[in-house]
Amino acid sequence: MVQHRGQRPGLDRDPVGRPEPQLGAGGQAAEQLAVLHPELAEPPGQGRWQVAKCYATAMPQSVAAAAGVPWFVPDEQVTTEIDGTGHRAAKVAALRAHATQIAVDVPFFALADMVGQRIDAHEYYTLLAGPAGPPGPGGRELDLFGGL
Repeated sequence: MVQHRGQRPGLDRDPVGRPEPQLGAGGQAAEQLAVLHPELAEPPGQGRWQVAKCYATAMPQSVAAAAGVPWFVPDEQVTTEIDGTGHRAAKVAALRAHATQIAVDVPFFALADMVGQRIDAHEYYTLLAGPAGPPGPGGRELDLFGGL
């Protein structure tokens, strides 16, 4: 069962009072539904849909402070850090492929709210459900598929 707001300490509200975890741009309803009710994605006649792991994106407070970003979660709430340094060019290309949804002006991008965000090579997540993978040197998972 995927846990959601009210079931995990520290995930109820962010520092400015928004519900946590934020699921996609602005907490879009379809993304919230997919996380809270994965069984709705079951292929007809193929049995129960099994979700092995579920993550929410997370911006660690220490990283947000260094970047001047006003939204964050406490560092200890971040369970996973992915180093995408070798894939940054592909990430920029993927962002540019969504030109109707994302404005890109390297090293920044903006969603519909037009709030500029730095295109970072590192991505951070909070594991909401499923087994944690082995921790790396900093104590966080380094592989989204670890533990499976």
